[in-house]
Amino acid sequence: MLKFLNKKYSSNINNSNNNSNNESYNNGSNNKSPNNELPNNDSDNKDDKLITIKIEKSFKKLYPLNINNLLSKPVVVFYNALLNRNDIIKNYKNISGIYLLHNSVNGKQYIGSGYNLSTRLSTYYYPSRLIDKRHISNSILNYGHDNFSVVIL
Repeated sequence: MLKFLNKKYSSNINNSNNNSNNESYNNGSNNKSPNNELPNNDSDNKDDKLITIKIEKSFKKLYPLNINNLLSKPVVVFYNALLNRNDIIKNYKNISGIYLLHNSVNGKQYIGSGYNLSTRLSTYYYPSRLIDKRHISNSILNYGHDNFSVVIL
């Protein structure tokens, strides 16, 4: 079961997966309207467009990130892309660099780069980018952000 921690834009993913019966939304509040719906928080804040994928099923982290096995020295390591989302996005505005996304469940890694790491890394939290059928997007949808580590190289 997928849990979206931000309601806005999550319906796009529901419609593309055709599993809306197995998915739930949680924007951090339990306030419900009389229709049993969560309140609509329409604002133009950039962070409102971002979602975080949390999988209800727990996976064994068989391949934890070992920074000693990396060939280059990391600048910073975020061991949980779910908990460290704001730090990942806000601390690297207008900074160029190379990053590594490590899946702790299956050990697969993705390396990318960008002129603005904040913009580049935030694309992994946009619903429109997560439904684009890329391998990394499918992995994030299957395993959730909490099973990924982000390493700035």
